[in-house]
Amino acid sequence: MLISVERLYYTSESTGFRPEILEKVIYLIHLLNRFAEDPFLKNKFVLKGGTALNLFCFDYPRLSVDIDINYIGSSDRNIMLQEKNLMESAIESIVLDEKMIPKRKPNEHAGGKWLIRYPSALQSQGNIEIDLNYLDRVPLWPRVIMNSFKLGEFQANNIPVQDFHELASGKLRALFSRHSSRDLFDVHQLMVHEHLDIEKLRLGFMIYGGISRIDWRQIKPGNIHFDWQEFQNMLIPLLRKVYLANRDNPKLWAEKILNESKSALNKLFPLRENEAQFLDTLLEQGEINAALLTSDRLLQERIQSNLALLWKAENVRSFKGKNNLVATKI
Repeated sequence: MLISVERLYYTSESTGFRPEILEKVIYLIHLLNRFAEDPFLKNKFVLKGGTALNLFCFDYPRLSVDIDINYIGSSDRNIMLQEKNLMESAIESIVLDEKMIPKRKPNEHAGGKWLIRYPSALQSQGNIEIDLNYLDRVPLWPRVIMNSFKLGEFQANNIPVQDFHELASGKLRALFSRHSSRDLFDVHQLMVHEHLDIEKLRLGFMIYGGISRIDWRQIKPGNIHFDWQEFQNMLIPLLRKVYLANRDNPKLWAEKILNESKSALNKLFPLRENEAQFLDTLLEQGEINAALLTSDRLLQERIQSNLALLWKAENVRSFKGKNNLVATKI
């Protein structure tokens, strides 16, 4: 796939996005389409993260410039290991077929980031990252097959995407964990502009919080902050021009986003007694008790078999000297 300079600038003018960022997302959309068309890949992955939210749920208030996907072919470790090489070979074949170059491929058991070089119409080459995760292979809720909103004439079709509330839960974990301006912007879109089932979101918030490296019992909306320099460098270049056209003071606008997000997040606080007990059981005893969060048997099974939670529980038991259970092979 090659995009002419003229086509790129025309699409940039019509959409309000910077051409160099737009080009990256057009290639990203094309790769997603190729993945979804591949006979092997199409049933083995699910899209998550900022790209899933902004391209498929929000209608491009900002661009997202990487591909975050989970392998979901099987929860069984042996099957996953068999399919891991097949999945990565399929991805590499598509990348090479599109005249792109894989410059970095992860070799960790749980996955990692690929760095893909593509031929650019604006400069010699550009980069796309593909973050492929093999640990989060038991989704909380079934994936949804979706078409993205159109970006000019470009569109991703029939892409497997995480359930909206699971996307939101993952984005909230990211916000409290790393305080990125992109995460803040996305959470503001989620909590202020979208209609969410708060009970469903609270459950996902607990699961993704339990997986987090930070102690989820200690978080609160007041913890959220942003760095203005990072906001300018990492978020503003991704926004439509219309978002900034009538804003005389972008920093005040950023503060408004922060304050509105904090206020909206109060829907998730304080933690309820059962939620706090779930986290205490996980983080103090290294045990998962899904019945504390839901009476839905199928959902309980998914939570109990969540590999990232099992890994977290095992680490807690090991750290506290309580590792008297059989270790789970992840």
